[in-house]
Amino acid sequence: MKLATSKDTDRIISIFQEAFIDNPHICFLLGNSRLPEKIAIMTSYVIDISMKRQGLYLSEDGEGVLIAFEAEQLPLSFTEKCAQYWMVLRCFNLRNLFAIARTEKKVKVLRQTQPGDLYVWFYAVSNKGLGGKTARELLHSLFDLAQAKNAAILAETSIERNMVIYKRYGFETYDQQQFESFPVFYMRRPAVQKD
Repeated sequence: MKLATSKDTDRIISIFQEAFIDNPHICFLLGNSRLPEKIAIMTSYVIDISMKRQGLYLSEDGEGVLIAFEAEQLPLSFTEKCAQYWMVLRCFNLRNLFAIARTEKKVKVLRQTQPGDLYVWFYAVSNKGLGGKTARELLHSLFDLAQAKNAAILAETSIERNMVIYKRYGFETYDQQQFESFPVFYMRRPAVQKD
């Protein structure tokens, strides 16, 4: 994998639109109307945040995206919070805004980060990349990055089959929460010592 640049923005938006079109958590946040357009708005915001943290990666074949950075970088700056509010107004399902705020607060409460942990914010593969080497390449590159930093990896998913795949690669489910229309599985892969 390679660090993405601003030149990759359109490709990353396209991958997110394919990967998250039927994701229950994303649909809860954005609603179902104009979903591809709203995913593009959300993705543009995500790209800006993750580039500032040097955590936006594209697979070598250009079919997968991984956003991962140190957990200490999760808190947003004042400017980033302002950008987040603008993004929310433009693309979130405003009729459910209070429910969304309550749900996201509960998700954050169960997120157990430790200093030095790598946090996987987003992991997405295009339709073309599904079932091929793209997903494995991104995971193995993530593991190499974590090993170089002697870091554990944290991830969350609202799709049960993704949780099963994470477990195959050494992740443990340390908590689980069921919301009205989707679950959240909290996953952790312990730090692996260098040989």
